[in-house]
Amino acid sequence: MRALVLLACALLAACGSPEPPPPGTQCTEEARAAITLAVVDGATEDPVCDAVVTLRDGDYVERIEGAEGVNACPYAGAWERPGTYAISVTHPAFETYTREGIDIGADECHVFSFSMTVRLQPVEP
Repeated sequence: MRALVLLACALLAACGSPEPPPPGTQCTEEARAAITLAVVDGATEDPVCDAVVTLRDGDYVERIEGAEGVNACPYAGAWERPGTYAISVTHPAFETYTREGIDIGADECHVFSFSMTVRLQPVEP
């Protein structure tokens, strides 16, 4: 019976079940985005707040949609979710931007955040 319990615990740990932080660890209650992107027009450096950002990690897919006139900038997602991400940024007036292999780790409390500026290139007329 003890072996079965230990096996179940090992399987749960391997599946990524969250473990509580060690005793004495002081974690904040805030949630942190794993990925934050500022998206700008590569020609003018003006913010592009009506793009679509897609974050992928295996079967996990998160779509973040901005809206014209809405303060969607910066784009943030994968809240408290470590993984290896591919990102894409699409907008009809710009070339699609993609990047793969963004590794997001975590400590006992939060993910390590990754931030960058994406400079979209205008579509040629």
